[in-house]
This record gives sequence, C-alpha cells and structure tokens, in this order.
Amino acid sequence: MRYLAIGVISASLLTPAWASDFSQPPSPRPPLIASGPSFYITSYLWATAINGKSATFPPLPAAAINMSFRDVLKELNGAMMASLEMRVGRWSFLVDGQFSQVSSAGALPGPFFSSVKLRSQIATVQGSVLHRV
Repeated sequence: MRYLAIGVISASLLTPAWASDFSQPPSPRPPLIASGPSFYITSYLWATAINGKSATFPPLPAAAINMSFRDVLKELNGAMMASLEMRVGRWSFLVDGQFSQVSSAGALPGPFFSSVKLRSQIATVQGSVLHRV
C-alpha cells in the first residue's frame, strides 16, 4: 500500500502546472505536432524478482530459485538503461538499450570444487518506428 501511495504521489507531481492570468485573453495553444524534429532522451530503472526452478542436464535435479528484489539488487554490479527518440511530424524513431551485469558466488558440495562464481552480462538494443494517428 505504501508503494502505491508513493507511485500516485510521484505521478501527480509529474503533471504540467498551468498558471493563468485572467486579465489577458487566452492565447492560442501550440500545435500538437511540431514541424521540425525534436529529440528525447529518457533513462529508467527496472525492478525484478526471480521465482522458479532451474535445471541443467536431465539426470541432475532442478534447483529451486527464490530471490526477492532486494536479493537481486545485492547481486547487481551495474546497469544502464536509456531510450533515445526522434520525432518528426507524426513519425517517431525510437532506440532503446539496456545493459546489466549480475554476479553471484556460492559453495559447492563435493571434494573437487569448493566454490563457484557466476557472472552474467545482458545487453539488448531495440529499434522502433512509430506513427501517431
């Protein structure tokens, strides 16, 4: 409930503020679609949790995985996420990119290996072409 309240308050603070002067006649609104190109850069964050089973080879048993967002955040080494958008008239061209690196270590049973360290790097790039009607 607390997170919902924080989200609603944050969203309400992001709305544009309008001030009016009643002594002046209202000015015409600018057009909704700009004539020249406009550019937007947006960075963002993600939150994830992992719950399920993971298996490698058929004879080996599946391992249960249950990690909350706090556990995932402890293992996160770094992340960058951003989108770039260019709008020209009714058309938009969007490039979205994400990079994250997670590493974890643990102890293994058995006489041969005493510990293991895993590192995972993920990079994605997506391109989109949009048209407003």
